[in-house]
Amino acid sequence: MIRNISLQKLIPSLILRIACYTPTDARDPEPSDFYYLMTRIGGIVVMIGSVWIAFKAF
Repeated sequence: MIRNISLQKLIPSLILRIACYTPTDARDPEPSDFYYLMTRIGGIVVMIGSVWIAFKAF
């Protein structure tokens, strides 16, 4: 249990800051090439995983 009152007030604000954090620069609305690459790779991995799970189900 947290006994320090200032720490109890600090934790919700830290959680909110982490939840609202955006890794891209707010002045640049165009996503980076790394973002496009990672979404493409992530999509392919998810599709391969879903096909694998579908084959394991039968």
